[in-house]
Amino acid sequence: MGLPAAAASAAPMPFANTPQARLTPAAFTPAYRPFLEPAPIDRYWLWLLPPLVLGIAVVYRTIKSDDLTHVPRRAAYLALQVAIFLVAAAVSLWVLLRLF
Repeated sequence: MGLPAAAASAAPMPFANTPQARLTPAAFTPAYRPFLEPAPIDRYWLWLLPPLVLGIAVVYRTIKSDDLTHVPRRAAYLALQVAIFLVAAAVSLWVLLRLF
């Protein structure tokens, strides 16, 4: 019992397991390193904060609430509290940096 005639006569793939196979264009493509090379979102990163705050508030209030009818109001209130705290922290850090 052996290989079929077509499979036995087929030539192996050239450069299948050689150093030339490792020098393909895919080998030169650098991997994405998010902490070393972050995405270029310098101009609009502040616009990402409101959906993040709102998403965290909704998930937190959904987990903590027994009655889901109160979740939208409580989540909006929590999101407002977090946003006010973030603005207060940013202003206080800005003042601290200006003083020293």
